[in-house]
Amino acid sequence: MKDTVFFEVIRQRIILNQEAVMKRPGLTSWLLSVSLIIVLASAAVLGYKDYRDEALKVTKEVEAFVARHGIAGTDLEKVHKIIEITHDRYLFPRIDRRRMGDWMKDPGKAEEFRTSLNRTRADLKRLYEKRTGQLLTEAEVKQRKDWQEAVFMGEHDLKVFDGLVRKKDVTSEDLPFAVSGAEAVVYGVSDGCTTFTKTFIVLAQAAGIRETRFVATGNVPDYNRACPTLNQPRQPKITINGHFFALVNIEGRWALVNCTYYDPYSGDDTGKYEIFFSLDGQEVNPEMLKMRILKIPSFQHEGTPPPPNRLYVMGVGKDSRDDLEIENYDALMNLSVSGDRDCPDCKFPRFK
Repeated sequence: MKDTVFFEVIRQRIILNQEAVMKRPGLTSWLLSVSLIIVLASAAVLGYKDYRDEALKVTKEVEAFVARHGIAGTDLEKVHKIIEITHDRYLFPRIDRRRMGDWMKDPGKAEEFRTSLNRTRADLKRLYEKRTGQLLTEAEVKQRKDWQEAVFMGEHDLKVFDGLVRKKDVTSEDLPFAVSGAEAVVYGVSDGCTTFTKTFIVLAQAAGIRETRFVATGNVPDYNRACPTLNQPRQPKITINGHFFALVNIEGRWALVNCTYYDPYSGDDTGKYEIFFSLDGQEVNPEMLKMRILKIPSFQHEGTPPPPNRLYVMGVGKDSRDDLEIENYDALMNLSVSGDRDCPDCKFPRFK
């Protein structure tokens, strides 16, 4: 969050300059010039970048992606198409988060991996050359497939790390929350429900679905242990597991969309997607979701102890650009333990 603090300091300096200008008009051009130089030069030198408004921003690259992949038709057809595309493992390969985290802590490991991958690529090339002149053994066929996947996924991880992750001043635990929807589209990033939901929302926006919301939920048992009541001490070391959804206005009706769920082998759309126009007999809308307990079919597995897991809605974006300020792990936990990003009670202690 240091970028936010930095730009707030600059903003306050500019305000002070403006007040001085009102008292001494002759200083106008000089002070404005100095303010501009401070903002531009300091940001460039210190390398600060503000990601707060980037998470759900639709870029030209996103619009081009939508056109290139033919995301068109009715709103419901667009929703279906976006879910199918974001689950295409070739368009959006899942990054190896543990490997990426190791590289973030020690970039030298990325170079070691790159060297190892080059050797694997050379071995794979020799197998390709061999199979043109003779049949491969069963073991060699299996080895070729393993190496193909290793090279494909490894090259993708290096592409994401070199082109995206290195530019972000984040820790490994922040990585799932720091990738914007547009960045996920450009780099083909698949990495859990946060990224899936951001990617879905920017693609839906670019495809012409204007009313979308970002929805954050937490597992009820975890939430209750972390912040049970104001009369009981919370357990600060509890990690609140949860899930993110998109709330989408589909042809005049709001629907809660589980962006991470897709079953291509289902015989009908009801089983293929998780799109809910109503919950417990009540029409879905932004207001009815707030502080609600959700029972989503794909989350109905036995917990310890029973009953099955339930999800508490901790936040609903106020508009299509609102990602609930979940930029990092601390911000997520703050929203999780308070249920409200602006609530003064029950703040996650590490959140500043």
